[in-house]
Amino acid sequence: MAEDSVLFQILYQAAGVFGLICGFLSYQAKQTKYFYIFQAVCGFFFAIQFGLAVLTPVGVAYAGLVINLTNIVRGLTFAFSKSAREKWYFAIFLLIAYIGLGICSIVFWGENVWLGILVIAAQIASTIIMKIGKPFVIRVVSISMVSPCWMVYDVFKFSVGGILTEVFNMTSIAIAMIRAHREKQKTVSVQPETPAQTEDGQSE
Repeated sequence: MAEDSVLFQILYQAAGVFGLICGFLSYQAKQTKYFYIFQAVCGFFFAIQFGLAVLTPVGVAYAGLVINLTNIVRGLTFAFSKSAREKWYFAIFLLIAYIGLGICSIVFWGENVWLGILVIAAQIASTIIMKIGKPFVIRVVSISMVSPCWMVYDVFKFSVGGILTEVFNMTSIAIAMIRAHREKQKTVSVQPETPAQTEDGQSE
């Protein structure tokens, strides 16, 4: 029995590590389509991990399970859907699904209330910013809300892969924001100065 428990704990952490790898690869993708595909596979491995949680001392992690199962569908749909209207309709469906499944995980499946609320809020925010599509908004919301919410959940569920994924995400976003700010400063500094105007409106 003890050996089975150790085996499940190893499988639990291994699934999270595979999720971490897929999450890392998604940010290396040069096309948005492959970003979404790797995100879907990432969700697959984290769904496996949180599904295995009940067989380990971690216990119930059904909010993480159902949210990541939904992430698989989200990733594949966004990857292969070519219609902007379809994506908007699906985004609305996702918001309803995240809320509904998250509430079910709390009310019927024994998930911790506050942890369940955290991951529901994180996924609602990430779906909205994913549809907005503006890099600055995505970075700010991700680093200030989405990743911290999942980080708390991963810590309580002792998901090493999940924790490292969010550390990587926040670090990458911070680096990207710093780089973007420096490039903006360089652009401003190289702009030619306009000629000073004399009081009669003529350039000096």
